[in-house]
Amino acid sequence: MPLADARAGESLGLHIYPEFGNEYTVADPEKVIWSSIHHLSSQSVATWIAEHRHGITGKRNRALLAGNVRLYIEQASEFYHAAGGGKPNTAPLMYYYAFLNLAKALCEFRKPGLHERPECYSHGLGWRPDPKKLVNPEKEYMTIRGRGMWHALWECMMRASCSVPNGARLPIRVL
Repeated sequence: MPLADARAGESLGLHIYPEFGNEYTVADPEKVIWSSIHHLSSQSVATWIAEHRHGITGKRNRALLAGNVRLYIEQASEFYHAAGGGKPNTAPLMYYYAFLNLAKALCEFRKPGLHERPECYSHGLGWRPDPKKLVNPEKEYMTIRGRGMWHALWECMMRASCSVPNGARLPIRVL
């Protein structure tokens, strides 16, 4: 089964190759994708991306960034692969932490030293479903709770400061 076509838009700066071709593989697409992601955790690749794509010039800063990215990617991979063998009540949480760590790796490139900031240790979102009602994603809302990874990822993706106020409600179906 071939992968879907890439969506149009600006590169996030994580891919080191300037052009893409129409290539196909007989390998498992998930293994190919995770292989590419693991490629980013290589010290030399991460330092090259940090310097050439994100303008981080200090050798020590690039080395620290590469180490942090490697840790985030290793954790993401371990959570993702553990979730594949998990049961339905635990697998979604492991997938969540896998993608949270991938988000942290991306944010590390854009904001080196992410782990030193408080937002790295908070989600930034909250949700309280009514325990007496069936959850309906069309009617549920998330609430912005302080500053967290949601804000950091939003700012990395949008390349602008997040101006969503604390306490704001966002429809789940949009997220």
